[in-house]
Amino acid sequence: MLNRLVVDIARYTEGVDPIPLHQASVELVILKVDELFERNGRILANSGMPIAAYHWIDPTRDAAQQVAESLAVIRESGLPVLAIFPDFEQYWSSWSEWYHAIQKRLSWSLVSRLAGDRLSSHARQVFDGFAASGAPTIGYTRASFIREYAPQASQWMPNYKWWLAHYGEFGNQALTWEGLKNVILPAVNFFPDLPSGLTPNHVVGHQFTGDELSLPGLYGDIYRSRYSAADVNLFDGQFLAEIGAVPNPRPLPPLQYEAVATASPRLNVRSGPATSFPVLYALPKGAPVQITRMTDNWAKIRSYGEEWCSAHYLHIVTAAEPDREDDDVVVIPDPVEAHFNGITYRTMRRFNANCHVLICDMQTQRFHVTPYTGLRTVTQAALQTGAKIVINGDGWGINRRFPNSIAASDGRFYQPIQYDLRPWINIGRDNSVTFAWRSPRNLYNAVSGDRYLIQNGRYNQAISNVTKDPRTVIGYTRDRKLVIIVADGRTPQSAGLSFREASDLLLELNVETAINLDGGGSTALWIEDRIVNVPIDQNVPGRERPVANHLCIFAE
Repeated sequence: MLNRLVVDIARYTEGVDPIPLHQASVELVILKVDELFERNGRILANSGMPIAAYHWIDPTRDAAQQVAESLAVIRESGLPVLAIFPDFEQYWSSWSEWYHAIQKRLSWSLVSRLAGDRLSSHARQVFDGFAASGAPTIGYTRASFIREYAPQASQWMPNYKWWLAHYGEFGNQALTWEGLKNVILPAVNFFPDLPSGLTPNHVVGHQFTGDELSLPGLYGDIYRSRYSAADVNLFDGQFLAEIGAVPNPRPLPPLQYEAVATASPRLNVRSGPATSFPVLYALPKGAPVQITRMTDNWAKIRSYGEEWCSAHYLHIVTAAEPDREDDDVVVIPDPVEAHFNGITYRTMRRFNANCHVLICDMQTQRFHVTPYTGLRTVTQAALQTGAKIVINGDGWGINRRFPNSIAASDGRFYQPIQYDLRPWINIGRDNSVTFAWRSPRNLYNAVSGDRYLIQNGRYNQAISNVTKDPRTVIGYTRDRKLVIIVADGRTPQSAGLSFREASDLLLELNVETAINLDGGGSTALWIEDRIVNVPIDQNVPGRERPVANHLCIFAE
């Protein structure tokens, strides 16, 4: 029964992302034997995805030579290739010119027979060459092609299993990977058209989408909504089991290296890897980026887009630097860097957003909420207080420029004349942590948020907003750790977090209670001597917004 998902990426020209393939329960990926075969095959094999090889039969080239070349590429890659699929559906690129040159002298029937004989005998040599290697050999074709151009092939085709194409089944539409099976399986209730000489027992796969169905996320760049045509197929489950196509998904960390810009005051970002390429924009010192590729002098990065900058002005904050090669990206776990005693700082990639995570041991830190003395940026507050870590605090009214709700600084209580009672977090003189939104009492260092995200280790079910924005959120774990998350947003490189996504990340970090602080253009995080996130005020990346107060940590 043809009911198992197989994806053919033979026409792809860039890297492949295995994550959506595993999520869609794809059981085999078919790769073209070309210059990308080893790289994409390695990524897929390392992710636990079974792979097979696709060979396009070129009738203008010697059959034995092209078989030998493809087998050499497969052997040298060392990849566990389960089967080989020669594509017997092509003819000479100069077919029409060749035909027009001789049609005046020969009848069409004779031209057709001569061409069919040539195509058929040449294809059989290719098939027999691959089969002689001992690899399972499965042909790819479509019935209309065999009938029109190579009917003679029906004499030897029954010697092989076949993967048949049937185009135009669903028309031109885009789907998500999650919805793939829900659309395809109920609609495919017929057996594909068969070339002469073949029976249903010869057919192990059916390609029914051709170039019509578009699916996102098959390139190495998983952070953009870039679409590409995908050849999606249904295969026979028994056949897949016979060749050993059993997916074994493995944990897939992000396909990038986390780094920060170190050039002062800014790092030029260019459209290519040389100073002759134009400068597109400049990154402020401390701006986070993802490195996807490195040479000796240049790094390809994802920041606001995907461009190049000097590798000498990037500080990699992962456990190990990437190999300095032109085309390979090594998979690594989320980077972790502990700057201070009792504090862990981590950058994480979640939900298409760059997230900065601080986890603080409350017993080793001193905290302070800045009193209201006018609007100041996080950088200004850090320089004035000498704090090692500073984040933005309360939301504030644009007109009155005062915190929207209650605040306290070292025991002194601040309350606007008119304010909305909102949830707040208080850090006591003894560093005890409490959350509430009742009438405030005995506050020491307190800032207000606008809503609970997590209560008693569960989602706040009243939250329905799904807008992705820059976020500053703060929470507390059952084992008495303070968790701060600052998420970049509103840029092509980092969309931001919705409230539910922020809650998911908080729960991932075992947070028991959490509130959402002021976010959007106010979101900013200072660590040690610089801003480490990418603030965005009035749609200008890298520009800080002055805010009403700040939470400071005096770490050692």
